[in-house]
Amino acid sequence: MSPDAPTNLKSVNPQVGGVFNYGKVYISWTKPKGNGFPIISYKVQVMELDNNNVNSYFEYPSCTLPAATAAKPLKSNCTLDSAVLR
Repeated sequence: MSPDAPTNLKSVNPQVGGVFNYGKVYISWTKPKGNGFPIISYKVQVMELDNNNVNSYFEYPSCTLPAATAAKPLKSNCTLDSAVLR
């Protein structure tokens, strides 16, 4: 059995002082269950805005790095620049 996929994916423009910051997108998700297997890394793939090809995604390094260690578990959120979505 393999680990579950992350669930409860959310993406929003963060607020700073009650004002939306449209230059950033905050993504969060519920950490998946390992089903007995340690999850030490995963990829977050973001669909490109002009996604003419259904498989047109890119990886955003701040969402996938660093790999987990015993001292530092996997992330369950990241913030990316809106400009990279164009």
